[in-house]
Amino acid sequence: MGIASNHIVDAWIRHRDRDIKSDTLTVVLERGVKGETSLGEFDTPLDKSLDQDSTLRARITTVMEKRGLSETDLQELLDQTSVYGVSWVSIDESNRFLLGKAFEKLSPAALNYLGRELRVVVAETANLNAQAVNYADRYLLDRSGLAQRCQHFIEQVDLDALEAAITLGICSPLVLSEALHDDHFYEGVATQPGHVSAGLVVPRADLIGEAVTGIQETSSVILTGPSGVGKSALLWSVPHALPGVLWFRVNRLSPADVAEVLRLCRSHRVSDSSPIGLLIDDAGKGQFSGWSQLREEAAATPGLFIISTARHEDLLSLGDLSGNTTITVSLDESGAEAIFSGLRDRNATDSPHWREAFEQAEGLTLEFTHLLTRGERLSAVIGDQVRRRVSERRTIELELLSLSATADRWSATLPVDKAAEACGVSQFELKEPLARLAEEHLLVERNGTISGVHQLRSAAISNVIHDLPPPTLDHTISRLLSALAPDQIRRFIPNVLRDEPQIGQLIHHVAEREYNDAVKLTAYLRGLRIFDFYERAVNWVDIAERHGIPPANQPVAQLCAITGTVLPDFFPEEFNQAVSDMVAAPESSRGSALIHAIGSQRLAEVLVRADDVDLANELLFEFQGSEIDVVTEFRSALTPSSPLIEAMQRASITQIANILATANSLDSKLAQTLVESCDGEPAIIAKVRSADPWIIDLRIDGSGDEAVAFARVLHISDAVHGDPHDRVIALGRLLLRCFPRTTHVDVKLVLPGGHDYQIGEHQLGATNLRREYDHSELKVTWNQERMQVTKAVLGATDTERLAAALPLLEAASRLTRVVGNAFTAADVRYVDTNQLADEINTLGDGANQIGPSLNGRSRTLDIKGEQESGSMLADPLSGIVTDLTSNVFPRLTNLDNPAALAAHLSDQVIAKSLYRAQQEPWHLLGYDKFPDSLAALETDLQRLLAVVAELAADSSANQAFVRAARAGRHEGALGRAADAARTRARRRLQARKSELEQVGKTIGWRFRAYMSKDDHYQLVPERLITLDVPSLIDWSQAVEGIGAALQASGLPGEKFLLVPLRNGRPVESLAMTLNSTLLPAGTLGAWTTPLAQPHKTPLTMALDETVASVQIASGVLVLSDSQRTHGAVAKVAEDARQGFVRSKRFIDQMPSDSIIAQVSLFLEDLESQLQSEEVGESVGGGIASQFMQMVTQGHQTEMTISMSIARLMALEWDIDRDAAPQIFDLS
Repeated sequence: MGIASNHIVDAWIRHRDRDIKSDTLTVVLERGVKGETSLGEFDTPLDKSLDQDSTLRARITTVMEKRGLSETDLQELLDQTSVYGVSWVSIDESNRFLLGKAFEKLSPAALNYLGRELRVVVAETANLNAQAVNYADRYLLDRSGLAQRCQHFIEQVDLDALEAAITLGICSPLVLSEALHDDHFYEGVATQPGHVSAGLVVPRADLIGEAVTGIQETSSVILTGPSGVGKSALLWSVPHALPGVLWFRVNRLSPADVAEVLRLCRSHRVSDSSPIGLLIDDAGKGQFSGWSQLREEAAATPGLFIISTARHEDLLSLGDLSGNTTITVSLDESGAEAIFSGLRDRNATDSPHWREAFEQAEGLTLEFTHLLTRGERLSAVIGDQVRRRVSERRTIELELLSLSATADRWSATLPVDKAAEACGVSQFELKEPLARLAEEHLLVERNGTISGVHQLRSAAISNVIHDLPPPTLDHTISRLLSALAPDQIRRFIPNVLRDEPQIGQLIHHVAEREYNDAVKLTAYLRGLRIFDFYERAVNWVDIAERHGIPPANQPVAQLCAITGTVLPDFFPEEFNQAVSDMVAAPESSRGSALIHAIGSQRLAEVLVRADDVDLANELLFEFQGSEIDVVTEFRSALTPSSPLIEAMQRASITQIANILATANSLDSKLAQTLVESCDGEPAIIAKVRSADPWIIDLRIDGSGDEAVAFARVLHISDAVHGDPHDRVIALGRLLLRCFPRTTHVDVKLVLPGGHDYQIGEHQLGATNLRREYDHSELKVTWNQERMQVTKAVLGATDTERLAAALPLLEAASRLTRVVGNAFTAADVRYVDTNQLADEINTLGDGANQIGPSLNGRSRTLDIKGEQESGSMLADPLSGIVTDLTSNVFPRLTNLDNPAALAAHLSDQVIAKSLYRAQQEPWHLLGYDKFPDSLAALETDLQRLLAVVAELAADSSANQAFVRAARAGRHEGALGRAADAARTRARRRLQARKSELEQVGKTIGWRFRAYMSKDDHYQLVPERLITLDVPSLIDWSQAVEGIGAALQASGLPGEKFLLVPLRNGRPVESLAMTLNSTLLPAGTLGAWTTPLAQPHKTPLTMALDETVASVQIASGVLVLSDSQRTHGAVAKVAEDARQGFVRSKRFIDQMPSDSIIAQVSLFLEDLESQLQSEEVGESVGGGIASQFMQMVTQGHQTEMTISMSIARLMALEWDIDRDAAPQIFDLS
C-alpha cells in the first residue's frame, strides 16, 4: 500500500511537470493494490474509484502532505489520475475472452500463446519508450498494428505442435495465477503450484537466486535433498521470480516423449529472447526415463532450460550431472518461522513458538512440521519410500531398515557387522544398500555404527514396515536384541517397554537365553530396572497430585523418595505424607523376575566366572532388591581358582573397594567372604598402603564396641597432595569399603615433624566418616539415573515452560513494583490489599505449576548417569517467582531482620534465581536476550536491595526513605527511596573510610581505605587497606600494628584486606586478611580494579619455587626407605629435585649483584641442610617440619627467619633492583 501510494504521487508529479493539464494520467500497477477492488477501469479517476474511507486514498493524502503538497494538489491528483491495478488472473481471463471473440477458430492453447505474444509486443514497446529521449517521440501501439501482428502469428505457428504434447498428457502449461487454498497445507501435503500462488509456500529468496543463476549458467538445475525438505515448494516458486518465461510442467517423459516436448517448445519459438522453462518434479522416478536425453537437447537449444527435483538416492539414475547446477535444499530459520506462522494462523498447532521444534528437527522439514502438528505427511512420505522398495524387491534394504529404524526409534544404534550378520549377508554385500539408504536420508552410518537420521523418521519407518507383516515387530526386536551391543541394550529396553509393554515377555525370554554373557545380562537387568522405576515414577506423579503437590515441587518429593531422605518437621504435612506414600508404593519387578527365572545357582556360576572385577561389581549390584538368595550359592561356587578371585588379585584397590561395598550392601557375609578370598584384611591393608605410599599408620582397631579403620597420612603440601579435606574423605571412603566390618574411620593428615594439620583452632585434614554416609559410585549413579527418569516423566519442553512463565514473570515484575512502592512509602492507600494478596497467591500458585526442564532433550529414557539432578530440583522460572511470593514479599511486611533479607536478595534472588531465569533459552520465544519484564524486575530488585541493605546498616534511615518515597507520584516511590538509600550509603561509606584512615593517622601509618562499590550486598563487608611503604621491611613492622588498631576500631561483621604498596603498585604476595586474626592472603581477590597493576616478581617466584622444592624433598625423607622407593613417592622426589635445579639455574642466570649473592647464599645453605637431612645429620628439625610449623603455628627458627629475609630481598630486587641493596645496607 505504501509503495503503491508513492508510485502514484511520483507519477502525478512527473505528469504535472510536463505541463499537459488537459490530459489525464493513467498509472498501471502490475499486481493491483491489496484491499482495493475498483481499480479495473482506465477512464475512472481516483476520486470516483476510491471510497472516502479507502486506505489507498488515506495513504496518498499522507504522502502528499509529507511532500509539502497542498489540498488543491491532492484534489487535482484525484480528479485527473486513474489507476489500473488488477491481478494477472483477471488480465489473462480478459485476454482469452477478447482474443477468442476475434479469432474464434483458435484452440485454448493457441489463444494462451497469442496472448503471451501480445504481452511480448507490449513489453518490447515499453522498453523502447524507456530509452526514448522526448515524450513526443514515444512509440505507440494501435489496433491495426496489433491485429496485423496477431494474423502473422497465426500464419507462422505450428498449431498442431502446440496441442500435441499437452493433449497427450506429457506437459501442461503452468498457470502462475491459479491459487490453491488448502487449510491442511502446513500439516504436510505434497506442494503444488497453486500453493505458491496462494501464498502458502515460504519464499526462499536465497535458493531461488541460486536457481536463477544456475539456469543462466548451465540451462539445467537440479534441486536435491531428503524427502519432504521442500524441494517441490522451491521448484514451483522459481517461475514467480521469472514471469517473463513461458513455463510448462512435465508430467511424464519417456525417451519417445522428448521429441514432442521439443516440438512444443519450438512451436512457441523458443529463443534467448523468448525463453521457455520445463519443470520436472521428482525426476528420479521411472516415468522420467527420458530426462537425460531432454537435458542434452535443452543444452543445445538457446532459451530452453530445465529445473528438476530429485532425492539424493535418485541422482545416480539421472546419469552424468556434470553439466547441471545441483542445489541442496534444507530447512532454514526463515522457512521454519513462516511454516509456523501458517500453522498458527490456521489453528493447526498449539505450540507457542517454532524454534525448539526447528532445533529438534535438525534441518528436516517433515520432522519439523510433524513436531508442530503431529500430522500425517511424515508417515505418508516414508510409506511411499518403503513401498517402493517392496515393489522393487530390495529385500536387504528393507531388512536393514527394519533393524536400524527400530533400534533408533528406541534410542539405540546398530553395529554394521552385526547388522550384516542379522541380514544374512557379508559387510561387503551390505555396503551398497547401506549407501543407498544413507543417500535417501533414511539412516546414517558413521565409523561402523548405524543410527537413524531422526527419531521421528525412524519411528515412521518402523511403523510402516511392521504395520503389514512380515516381519512382525516381535520378530524384529528378537533379532535386534541379539545384534545390539550391551550398552545399547541398556538404552533400548526401557524405551521400547514404555511404548510397547507387551514386548516384556519377549525380552525376558531373550535375556534368559543369553544369561551366560555377563555383560549382556547386566545390560538386560539394568534396562528392566530402569523401566520398573519409570513405572514407579509415573505412579509417584499420581500420588503427588493426590496430595496436592504442585509440579514445581514434585522433583524434590521424588528425590526424597529415591534417596530415603528423612524430612525435617517444618516441611508441610501433605509433602511428608506424599513422600511416605511414594516410598511405600510397590515397584514392578521385571528385573527380579528375570533373576528368579535364571536361578541363584546359574547366576552364581556366571558371577564367579567373571574375569573382570568391574563387570562383576555391576552384575552384583543388579541383584539388589531381588528376593532370591544368591549369596549361599555364590559362596559355595567361589574357589581360589575362580576367575573372579584371580581377577580380584590383579585388581586395583579401588576396584576391590567397589565390589566389596556392593557385596556388603547385599549381605555382610558375602562381603566378608570376598575379603577372605583376598587373603584377609592384612593383605588388603598391604594393598591400600601400596596404592597410597604416604600412609604412615593403618590398622583396624576393634578394641571398642565398634571396629574403626585408623589411618595417619603424611601431608607434605597442598601442591603435592591437593585439598586436605578431599584427601581424607577419599581415603575414609576407601577404607570403609575395603573393610566391611568397620563402622567408621579415624583418618588424619600428619605434617612433617609429626604435627597435626591445624591452624589456630581450625583442624584441617581429619575425618570420622561413618558408613551410613558413604554411598558407592554405583549407588550414586543409580540415583542419578533415576532422577533422569524422573525428569523424563515430569519435565516440560523449554518452549512450554517459557511460554507458561512469561505472563507470570510480567506479573511478578509488576507486583514487585507495587509492593516496593508500598513498602518504601509505608503507604497502602493506593493498593487494594485484599486484591494484592489474592494476586500474590495466584501468582505463587501459577509458578508452582511450572515443571522442570527437559533441557532440550526428548522424553526418551536416554539414561547416561549424568550429574544433573541438582539442576532440575529448583527450576529458575518457578523459583524466582515463588521466592518473591513466598519469601521476599511476606518478609517486607514485617522487616525484623533487614540484614538477612538483604543477603537473601543479593546472594539468592538476584545472583542466582534471577540470573538463571535470564539465562534460560529465551531465543526459543524469539527474544535476543530475555524479556523486558526480567530487565524491569532486576531494576526493581536492585532498588529494593539498596533500601533494605541501608536499613540493615542503619535502621534509623527508615523515616528518610519514607519522606523520599512520598516526595512525588506514588508510582515512583521505590525509585526515589532507592536513590536516597544509595546516596546515604555513599555518605556512610565515605564517613567510614575517613574513620579508618584516621585510625592510621593516630598510630602513625597513613594508610588509605577503600570501600566496595559493588551492588552485591556483603553480610560481612570487606574493606581494602593499602599502605605505600618505603621498603617492605617497614611493611613487616607496620602490618601487626595496623591489624591491632583495625581490630580495636572495627565494626561488627567487618573484615579487611591489607596490601602493601611500593612505588604506588601493590605487592600481591604480601597481602594479608584480617578477620579475627591476620593470615596470608596471597591475592588481591576482587580488589584489582581500584589498584594499579601489581609488581612482577620473577626473582621472588623463582625463590619460592626453589624453597618449595626443598620443602617437598625434605618432607619425603619422613617416610621409610621402602616407602620412598615407591613409584609415586619417587616421582614427587624427582620432580622436586628437577624443580630445585630449574629454579636455581634461573636465579644463577640473573644479573649478579649483592642481593642475588645473598639469595644464592641462602639457597646454598638450604641445600646443605637438605643434604644433612638425607644422611641423617640434620640439626633443629627437618626443613619441611620447620616450614610447616611456621605456616600453621607461626613458630620461627633460624632457617625460617633467613628464608623470610631472603624473600624480602628478592621482592625488593624485583621492585627496584638498583635501590634494593641500599635498603639492606648491601651497597
